[in-house]
Amino acid sequence: MCLLGTSRIGRADPAGQSSGMTWKTFRLELARTADYPEGSSRHIYVLRLPVSADGAVDEAQLAEHTERATVHKYWGGDHPRNGYVVRTPAGWALSYERGPDDDEGLFHLDSHHLKVGEYVTVTDADGVEWPMRVVTALELLDGPFASPEGARGS
Repeated sequence: MCLLGTSRIGRADPAGQSSGMTWKTFRLELARTADYPEGSSRHIYVLRLPVSADGAVDEAQLAEHTERATVHKYWGGDHPRNGYVVRTPAGWALSYERGPDDDEGLFHLDSHHLKVGEYVTVTDADGVEWPMRVVTALELLDGPFASPEGARGS
């Protein structure tokens, strides 16, 4: 499985200096549940988001580059799903098709930063809440489509 990485995109500020934003790819794995007491590495979400150094989502950069904020869902034996991380009036969501019918709520993203070892909750379209643990956070050094060999973990 190829995981898309992250990029550092520079912009010139009014003083002519470059300012950058960091896009990272986060792998979230299912944490412990009654059905999966050890969690599951077969139930994952891969999120690509702009974040600050402390793991807070950079909402201003996200608003400028919404097409880059992606999600890839791999859920056991189900077909993989691809979509976008979006901000809705109800909060954060993972959206795979137009409209809110298939959206999955992404809770704790406002109050919990995305760092290895931290947890977020995903509520699927059927209303089931899944605890997810951040297991990797990668930043690519060579741009948005660089190989995993060009990744730097954190």
